[in-house]
Parts: sequence; C-alpha cells; structure tokens
Amino acid sequence: MKKRGVLVTGIAGFFLLLSVAVARANNLQISNVVLTNQDTTNDTYDIQFHISWDNSWRDPGADGTTATEDKNWDAAWVFVKYSVYDPSTNSWGPWHHASLDNTYYSVPNTCGGGTDPCAEVAFGDTDGVYKGVFIYRSSYNEGSGSNDWDVAIRWKYGSDGVADDAKVKVKVFGIEMVFIPPGPFYIGDADADQTNCFYTYGCDPATGCEYQITSENEIPVGTTTGYLYYDQDNSYAGDQSGPIPAAFPKGYNAFYIMKYEITQGQYAEFLNTLTSDQAANRISNIYGQYRIYIKLASNGKYGCDRNDNAGDWGSADYTLMNESDDGEWVAMTWIGYYDLLAYADWAALRPFTELEFEKACRGPNSVVDDEYVWGDTTKNTTAYTLANAGTADESIASNYSTTSGNVWDPDTRSGQYPVRVGIFATSTSTRQSAGATYYGVMNMGGNLRELMVSVGDTSSRAFDGQHGDGELTDSGSANVANWPCMGTRGGSWYTYHVLASRGDITRCQGRNNTVGGRCARTAP
Repeated sequence: MKKRGVLVTGIAGFFLLLSVAVARANNLQISNVVLTNQDTTNDTYDIQFHISWDNSWRDPGADGTTATEDKNWDAAWVFVKYSVYDPSTNSWGPWHHASLDNTYYSVPNTCGGGTDPCAEVAFGDTDGVYKGVFIYRSSYNEGSGSNDWDVAIRWKYGSDGVADDAKVKVKVFGIEMVFIPPGPFYIGDADADQTNCFYTYGCDPATGCEYQITSENEIPVGTTTGYLYYDQDNSYAGDQSGPIPAAFPKGYNAFYIMKYEITQGQYAEFLNTLTSDQAANRISNIYGQYRIYIKLASNGKYGCDRNDNAGDWGSADYTLMNESDDGEWVAMTWIGYYDLLAYADWAALRPFTELEFEKACRGPNSVVDDEYVWGDTTKNTTAYTLANAGTADESIASNYSTTSGNVWDPDTRSGQYPVRVGIFATSTSTRQSAGATYYGVMNMGGNLRELMVSVGDTSSRAFDGQHGDGELTDSGSANVANWPCMGTRGGSWYTYHVLASRGDITRCQGRNNTVGGRCARTAP
C-alpha cells in the first residue's frame, strides 16, 4: 500500500503528528507538512507544506487589462483540521477546524527569475474567523501549467482553545476550485421552451426571452412585463413568486466553485474526521452499488476499495488504500442534500445557487438557444468505452469526440454509474471536447446531477450565502441555521441536460444514484 505524506516530528519537547489529505483530480498533492515557529505569546504555530497540482491556469482576460468578467483562474482551497490528545483517557479527541491568522502567509518569490510572488493567497472568513485560504497563481504567473510551491500559513491555536503544551494531530486538506469573476450574465433560454426555464415576462421569443442579471440587487419575480418568470412544467418547478432578495447569491459578485464533483476519496477523508456516530449518518451501507467503493474497515476508518481487499488496509493514520485502482477518483454518488450540506459546512464552504450555476456555465456570453453547458448545441451520441477503470488515469478508450461536446449521459455511458471526475479534459482538449463550462468547471452537464439552492420557494430564497464554520452537530449535520434543502440541476448518467432546463428544482433531494455534489464560496 502506498502511504501518503505523513510526518511525525517532535517540537519544543512535546510530540506532534501531522498528516495530509490529498484530493486527486489534476493531481493536487499536499506534502512535507511541518508545524514550526511556535509563538507562546500570541499562541500561534506556522504550518509549512508543499502544494502542487497540474493543469492550472490564470487567464488575464480578453484584453489583459479591463475585461473583468473574463479574468479567471483555478485555485486550491486549503484548510486545516486538528485533534488534541487526552492523556486522561489515553485517546485522541475529535477533529476540529483550525482558525488561521490572516496577517501572515509565505509563498515563493521567484517568478520570472526575480522577486515577484508566484502565488497569491486570499483568506476566507466565517463570522470574522479565518477558516481557510485560496492559493492560486499570481498576476506575475499568468498562463497555464503545473504549480509546485512551498507555502506557509499560521494557525491561531490559542483561539481554538489549544494549550501551549498540547499533543496534537493536524491534517491539511486541499480542494481544487475555480474563480468565477464578477459581472453581468444571462439566465434562461432564447425561446423559453426548456423545462421550467427562466425568461423575461412579456418577452418576444423572436427577439430573445433570456433574463439578464446586472447586479446583486433584489430581483422581482412575477407576471409584470420585464420581471423574471418561469413556467410550472412539473410539480417541482417552484412557486413563481418572489422577489429574490438582495442577500441571495445571484452570481453577479465573484465566487469560487469546486472544479470537480466531490470524489469518493474526498468523501472518505471527510468521513474519517467525524465521530463514528456522525460518519454513520453521512453514508449508506451500499458498497459495490452504483460504483460506490467506500466502506468501513475493522480499524474504524473508511476507505476506497474497488477490489474488496480490506485486509490490505493500513493503520488508522492512513485512511485510504491508495492502491492504483481503488476508485477514489470516481465521483461520489448516493448523497442527499443533507450530506452535501454537511460536507460544505465541514470544509468551510457553502452550497451554490441555481443562478450561480448558470453563471459558472455560460459566463458573460449571450444565450445560445438550447445550448449545453459547453456553449453550443452539439453533443456526442455514441457510447464510450473506458480504459484504466477505477484508477486516477481512468479515461475514454473509444468514441471520444473532437468535434462535439463530450458528456457522460444516457447516450454515451457504457454503464449505469458515474466515472472519474474531469474524465474528458486532456492537455489538448477544447471547452467543447472537455465538456467544460465557460470558466473551466468540469462535469456540470453530466456524470451526476448537481445539488443547488433554488429560487422557487420561500425558505430557499432566504439563503444568504453564509459559509460553513468547519464544525458539525453531534449527529453529523450542518449547523448553519439558514441553509435550506436543495433540488438539482445538470445532467447525469441517467438524465439528459440542456443548460437552461430546470427539472426538480424544489424537490428536497434525498440520496439517489444519479446525484452528487460540489460546493462554493463567496470570493474574499
């Protein structure tokens, strides 16, 4: 079994154990974690680590200077969990979310052979407490390629109630995200003929019925000319009421969204920082169904095991099997909205809204009637075969299209299950052939349906974009008061999807074999 970068070191006469959680999609790796430079006056430690990932980018915009809505990059959302040893019980305590000091960070200053920083860091706060950082290419490091940086951030352990002489374990997590820049955009469809789709009331389909969002101000909804409206094509369309409050995240302001759907490896790492009671409430025991490879080992840890080799699992500190074909890179399915909310809270992220969904897909472009998330109306309709199934290199072996949009859906699937996240993206793929959104978000049109917050009922419209605080209830649920239940948008291996189509918008979506999820965070 391959063991991930776990460092055990002694500092200042007491013992610290540090480990790392790695989310592989574009090979994001965090290693060489060191806890150092203890300051007992200010109760802080510096956390040093190495971070790298492939296929990264920073786009300066259409003209390099003023096209704000085109400025775009990918990033790693990095956060820390800690556990304190209790000598009275000779056991480790529960995992908690670490608070960070937003006045300090360290990144390489060697870009272009000079002293310019290669990376930028933006701190994310929740109620004034800094819960994580976005790390991404600096303006001196525009272009694309691999990132490979030594970084340091500062943990305010005193703010978390940790004593100077405590024995602690620390886990550093990284999730790939995409920055969605601020600016106006369109929602809906040109002739308003998609299921429940948005349109401008009183419009003429001959000249275009799409609705433009030009600010985060309140949006009126109803049967008044010029208002936002949508039909009720099924029982989950929504109440056709409003307004949509100013606090509801509309996508005009900048936000980050996960580049990929949550993988099974990521979900297993999430489960392994919960108590046994919390974790039991966050997963169903359906190992082997719908390509679910997560199960509980005898050591009390969850791992991904595509070949059912539980005897190979390592010690409690190595929570995933890390065999070459364990399936941890396959999208996590069979999660309900309550599971997604818990994951978002745990990661100090938040759910995204259906308006943000359309912004992330379409960008600032004009509406193309009946378009898919990759921006045109062409779609591959020939079934794929897979190569290297279950591995980090799972790929399309045959019938990959270079001229039409690629998507894992009822036309193209070779099985009734999800596949590796980002499976269609290659070093030479276009937006169309990668099946990517305008800003480079993957799998928004297929693989698994996306859980999101709708505008279709009163409780959902009350969502104001609060972020998770990293902590869950004793039962393993999100503790954010105003987070509503969620419906779905996007396609899956079982369902087709055109961008403007709004299917089960107000359904409180429980666990289903066609549903996955990803999270977002308002940009700092």
